[in-house]
Amino acid sequence: MPRSSWRLDAVDVTPTQMMQGNNPMQYLQLEFVDGVTGSDGVSSLLCVNNGTTGQLKVTLLADPNNDTSLQQGEEWPEAIGTIFSADVAAAQNIPLPDGGTYQTFPYQFWPFSVVTSAVAASIGVTGTGVMDAKKLGALRALRAGHHGQRPRGIVPPHLHR
Repeated sequence: MPRSSWRLDAVDVTPTQMMQGNNPMQYLQLEFVDGVTGSDGVSSLLCVNNGTTGQLKVTLLADPNNDTSLQQGEEWPEAIGTIFSADVAAAQNIPLPDGGTYQTFPYQFWPFSVVTSAVAASIGVTGTGVMDAKKLGALRALRAGHHGQRPRGIVPPHLHR
């Protein structure tokens, strides 16, 4: 049905404890083709609507296998990104106890994993992806506990802008 446009934001949410200066180590460079990058470093695709498409360029900047803080309880070393779909036209100002306000709006998020070629090969993922439905189902089931909830470190878009 016709509706107002929304915004897509791409964010690296890899739950690392390694630091680069005062910030967590960046594992993913995320850039929407024909998008914009805000002063906060978040790549956005503005004015997305029914029937439009977007392309996200993802670059793995460092090997997650070298980060011991990522190897605690994970099935395999991975970087984690998230795409937020934010309905900014439905923004609401919420009052705070101190008399101020903050802005929020409805959003959905879609986490994804990025692994090295070596890790992909070890779990049976080839350059063409996983074509076997049973194997894909098994990989999804294995990941369900990890990706079935909001990944650690995800900050909703209303806190980004």
